[in-house]
Amino acid sequence: MPIDKRGVRDVGVTVDGKFIEIPEKIPELIVPNLEGCKLKPYVSYKAPDVVQSEFTMDLIGDDFFNDCELLSLSLERLLLVLLDDDELELLDVQR
Repeated sequence: MPIDKRGVRDVGVTVDGKFIEIPEKIPELIVPNLEGCKLKPYVSYKAPDVVQSEFTMDLIGDDFFNDCELLSLSLERLLLVLLDDDELELLDVQR
């Protein structure tokens, strides 16, 4: 009977019929120490509903778009430094 492996990735490879485990493929769960934490992992059904207005472009503001422009410029500068002329041509970026 075959083993059902849906949703599970192998943590190694099979070479010449032997399974070789690859440590880098083993998931590592990093869990914070919650000792002394006053928060509880439960939200009561009696908690009040959170009512929030619709998220519109007016609420985002101009700062967001200015930051996006700066990020775009920074990314373009990074591409100019990292890529050669042929690669830049493929991306349609000019020096």
